[in-house]
Amino acid sequence: MVTYAYTIAGSEATGGAGFQVDLKTFHELGTYGLGTLSCIVTFDPKDNWNHRFFPVPTEIIADQLEAVQKDYEGTLKTVKLGMQGSPEVIKTTAAALKSQEWDHVLLDPVLICKGQEPGHAL
Repeated sequence: MVTYAYTIAGSEATGGAGFQVDLKTFHELGTYGLGTLSCIVTFDPKDNWNHRFFPVPTEIIADQLEAVQKDYEGTLKTVKLGMQGSPEVIKTTAAALKSQEWDHVLLDPVLICKGQEPGHAL
């Protein structure tokens, strides 16, 4: 029997955090990982490797959440919440997650990147 885990998190370009690490962790634990991207983060090598933050529009996040939850209805029982990026994304995610019951919900309370100005997150 296949077990599934779902991550809702940001993508970090170097693979050192976020969505990519969640999927790798799920795989290492013998679980098939699914995911929704909340934002995309890159680093600027010309500016002391500072973060560049690109939010995913909440309409697209809602569409991703709906597609995964409908496609895996009845079998998806574990979700891990990573970087949400803004209060609007948190509200969008919360509304979608309320549409079903979860056995396990893990909250990794990341709102913004370390060293990032909070601009989008306010």
